[in-house]
Amino acid sequence: MTPISRLEKMIPNLRCYSRALTGNWDLADELVAECLRIAMENLDVIPHDVMRVWLFTRLHDLIAHMAPGGQQRRKTSALARGPPSDTHVADSREPGLQLAFHALTFAQKAVLFLVAIEEFSVQEVAIITRLTVRNVRQSLREALDQLSALPLGFLALKEGGSG
Repeated sequence: MTPISRLEKMIPNLRCYSRALTGNWDLADELVAECLRIAMENLDVIPHDVMRVWLFTRLHDLIAHMAPGGQQRRKTSALARGPPSDTHVADSREPGLQLAFHALTFAQKAVLFLVAIEEFSVQEVAIITRLTVRNVRQSLREALDQLSALPLGFLALKEGGSG
């Protein structure tokens, strides 16, 4: 597989990560495009065995520095902040889960997504997010604790209302 075809194969994953963290399709796609531009300029120096981690690291840096609220570390209640303004990202069938995910801090969302969805190791997530392994584990634990503390019915709104 050529380096360019490997890049192409990762675009959907990069877009999904960017959308999850920015809450905005247009901004997410702009950041992915910038990440891919940087990657194309560096294709000859990116070791093929770490290309995926390299891409997610670059994208994470772009999101953290360019996206509104990217460096947000404060915890705000989900009800006060609400879901992201761009409803394209939201899956209307899971409003409770969406609201709960967006109530997490930036670091918690990034770590949870990279571990649970992209199946990166804790060590790889530490590289991507520039957190210590200890902080990655703590963010993951806090995110899981926050999500597991939700009432079961809150996550199952679809089942009760749409028969």
